[in-house]
Amino acid sequence: MLICEQKPHCLAQTGRKRSKKMPQVATFHSVNEIQKPANLRVHHNNGACAPGRDIPVWERQPGTGGFRLCDDCWRLNSQGR
Repeated sequence: MLICEQKPHCLAQTGRKRSKKMPQVATFHSVNEIQKPANLRVHHNNGACAPGRDIPVWERQPGTGGFRLCDDCWRLNSQGR
């Protein structure tokens, strides 16, 4: 029964594993990145990233801004978190 397959207690019976979902968020960067040295400018795309969460919503700009991905976001993404 399909309904049962979607419930955690039934996953062992069906042999299916639950997929881990990354807390992906729309890519953004801080309006303050431009004030940093070029090699330290980053963008974020993971909701579990502490430095990204520290950026207030009103200081976020959509997109990468041409900056590299934050190291924490990269690590979390590669771990599937």
